[in-house]
Amino acid sequence: MIDTIIFDLDGTLLDTLEDLTDSVNYVMGEYDLPPHTIEEIRNYVGNGAAKLIERAVPKGIDNPAYEKMLEMFRQHYAAHCEDKVAPYDGVMELLASLKAAGYRTAIVSNKPDSAVKQLYERYFKEYVQEAVAGARYGVPSTGKVVFGCVPCSVRGRLGSRYYDCRQCTDDLHQRYMGVPYKGTTACGGCRRGAYDYDCAGASSSSCAS
Repeated sequence: MIDTIIFDLDGTLLDTLEDLTDSVNYVMGEYDLPPHTIEEIRNYVGNGAAKLIERAVPKGIDNPAYEKMLEMFRQHYAAHCEDKVAPYDGVMELLASLKAAGYRTAIVSNKPDSAVKQLYERYFKEYVQEAVAGARYGVPSTGKVVFGCVPCSVRGRLGSRYYDCRQCTDDLHQRYMGVPYKGTTACGGCRRGAYDYDCAGASSSSCAS
């Protein structure tokens, strides 16, 4: 019986695209580079801040200013991540109903850790038991690390068995993990469609006990 649900943040619970676009374009402006459209940024997000800036700036990680650009983005976004952000329609009602029904819930994201904590405090602390960021300095922030080891660790802290847990994220990460579709979730209007999958779907090499 499912008793635990782990949510992604960007594009699943919160529409953060405008703030991300603004912070990327702040960096672009500081380096006299042309701004990106929101649709361009939509196609760049999903793998953490470092990959976002790699995709947004000329020459990516080979750009001599890449590290400075990334740090500038992180600082700007930390200061402005609440400017235009909003939960998707129905998300807060969903989380309230899950809490009332006795489900354990958590958020796992590859956003910068400071932004995850900030947004959790503002929107979700009343309804969600825990929020964890995979994106911290020195910690890999994409793919099987965030959506494998970290959710399983969270699941353990919440006291849920792996087969009683579902993870709700966008299908980009779902496909990366190679986990079969389980059907559309009830969560907010994810940018590419939200699906849930069994936490047991992570391979044993990527899913820490």
